[in-house]
Amino acid sequence: MAFQFVDNGGSDGVRTLEEKERRQIRSHVMKGRNLHKRIRRGKCHQQKCPSRDVAIQFPSISNEEHCLLLSSLIPGRVGDEWACFQFAFELKPYMRHAVFNFLNGLSDIIYPMQVCLQHDSTADIWFRYSLVEPAYLHCLLALSMSMMGTLSVGAWHRPEALFHLGETLRLANEKLQRDLLSDPLFAVIVSLAIADSCRGNYDRALVHLNGLQGMLDHVGGFSYLNDKPSLQSKILRFDVDFSVRTGSLPRFYYDGTEFSTAGVSFNRQPSPRPDFQSTFNYLYTFTVELERKSSGSGDLHPLSFHATVIYIYYRLLIIPPSHGLPEALRLASLAFMTTWFGYGYCVSYTLLGAQLKEALVVLDDKDFENCPSLMWTLFIGAISVFKDGDIHQLSRKFVYALKSLGLQRWTDTLQYLKQFPWVTRLHGKATFEVWGEIMTSHWN
Repeated sequence: MAFQFVDNGGSDGVRTLEEKERRQIRSHVMKGRNLHKRIRRGKCHQQKCPSRDVAIQFPSISNEEHCLLLSSLIPGRVGDEWACFQFAFELKPYMRHAVFNFLNGLSDIIYPMQVCLQHDSTADIWFRYSLVEPAYLHCLLALSMSMMGTLSVGAWHRPEALFHLGETLRLANEKLQRDLLSDPLFAVIVSLAIADSCRGNYDRALVHLNGLQGMLDHVGGFSYLNDKPSLQSKILRFDVDFSVRTGSLPRFYYDGTEFSTAGVSFNRQPSPRPDFQSTFNYLYTFTVELERKSSGSGDLHPLSFHATVIYIYYRLLIIPPSHGLPEALRLASLAFMTTWFGYGYCVSYTLLGAQLKEALVVLDDKDFENCPSLMWTLFIGAISVFKDGDIHQLSRKFVYALKSLGLQRWTDTLQYLKQFPWVTRLHGKATFEVWGEIMTSHWN
């Protein structure tokens, strides 16, 4: 079964490591092999050839990076918690620390505690895959190393990340060539696709998306994932996120709010298509229920939360673009959807930000008069997809919208914002900061 999208050296050049990167990997591997060895000069000393069964040698890590890892906030019981787990291959201490930081940081982002029940990353299927599949564990290490010391999506420039990326591609390609399409292999491909999409490598991400669809076709379609909701959720979440980033239609369609009962299909648009008003009302009702929770902590099961978010995403994405106020509200609703995930993540939605700004710029100032929906649109764009310069460019419209509604206090502004999709625990602080900037720098 030929799937070239993870070919580690194919003729199409996709995902092929450059010679400079290969030299870095070989250099670090040799540093690991020669560690603590004495250099002998003069006579050649005969040495035994290592056995073919010798454990794989990982690249060493610099002292500075090692200190960075050790200085991370790792609970003292990490060793005890993980002592009972046997990974797909042996991990060095700094690798375990990197994976622990990455999984827990990622869990906090995609399962926001303000909305979801507390989530144990070691009970997650993604952690379990790392115990049984070497390709996935290498993939997890590549992602962990590239994001070491931060929760931002870094480049594949670290030698350690490049090494594990190379092993991921090699092992995944071997399995694909032998038609061994296991669940962890699906997880490898979608993880690489998400990483490339977040880095702005959309061509590579598209190749992975095509590969995922080919793999699903090979195993009988999306029904293969019906009893695998976590894996299904990740693939669908990537599909809608990729559509938002690139402006393309989603590859799949998801119709429902529970993975166990929803219908999922390839390239199928519902007939009739959902209208914007009913979709917007559904989003508003969902956020109202969350806003009513006064405890400050969420109580939604993570899968239920993701199912609802994905369902709303698909409805918004398949509504045909329009113009004027309706289009500005549709784009702002998509921008609002990006705020569920990614707070603290250095990811951007450049295309959506530009589209929303353009939809607002073409509107006359009078359109913002006594129009709370446009005021909501401005603030949502500011906390999600606008760049710093966009807020300055739209500052006059911010001021006009606030003045026309007689809003000079934050508490009054907040009451208007709550008439639309809004969760104070998620959006309040960031919006207050934007409001403060408008009032101090542009109010006159």
